[in-house]
Amino acid sequence: MNHADHPDGKLIREASTAVTEDLHDALVAMAVISGKTKAEYIRNVLSDHVYGRLAMLKRWTIHDKNGTAGIGRE
Repeated sequence: MNHADHPDGKLIREASTAVTEDLHDALVAMAVISGKTKAEYIRNVLSDHVYGRLAMLKRWTIHDKNGTAGIGRE
């Protein structure tokens, strides 16, 4: 897939980080099992986690502003 044609928009930024050899090998294995490149797999995992987490944080913020308890709070 051409980066300019990505469904989430143009891929113009890189986010690289050092990982352990075990984590790298696990990422490669999961990518192969998923039928994706390592980059695609990592991008999908990051998107799922970050956007899911962001939605939860937004919900908590709205609950707090309305004076109600957020998820997992008393």
